[in-house]
Amino acid sequence: MKTIEKEIQKCKKCSNLKKLKCNTISYGKNNDILFIGESPAEKGWILTGRAFYNVNNKLLPTGRNLNELLKIIDLTIDDITFTEACKCSIPNRKLLKETSSNCFPFLEKQIDKLQSKILIPLGEHPTRILLKDIVFKRFGEVAGNIYTININNRDIIVIPIYHPSPINPKSYKNNLSIFETIKKECDKL
Repeated sequence: MKTIEKEIQKCKKCSNLKKLKCNTISYGKNNDILFIGESPAEKGWILTGRAFYNVNNKLLPTGRNLNELLKIIDLTIDDITFTEACKCSIPNRKLLKETSSNCFPFLEKQIDKLQSKILIPLGEHPTRILLKDIVFKRFGEVAGNIYTININNRDIIVIPIYHPSPINPKSYKNNLSIFETIKKECDKL
């Protein structure tokens, strides 16, 4: 993992974007489930070195929402292993597609090295990166469904969730049943 981190830090494809100065993975209890966000939050991970936390060590609103949902699978924010599709902070969402494409080889290496069995992309963008062969117009078409992708000759389950940001009207209510599905898949591990 240290080698992958060094490669990420040396990458210049997205030239002027801020990178995490710490690990691009937040390690939890185990690596069986890997949660994947869009890009490191400017007021969170970029400043604090901790996903979902602000400089006062308080959970950001997205973290609070996700923490509530994680109770369904008997986990907390501090228990989960988490990374981002983009390894740099994105000031303009229009850059997400290009930067994620640049970062996908790193994400693939991280997933492979962690030997994750279930990937949980947070929202549409990381879902499109992981399910690149699945065509969908609206995120609701894929949210909560179970997919299988292959990375390095290993099948991995992908279950997209609505992004847990409180500005997303589907972030909590629509994720409840999805987390029940995730729980069933976790119970099979």
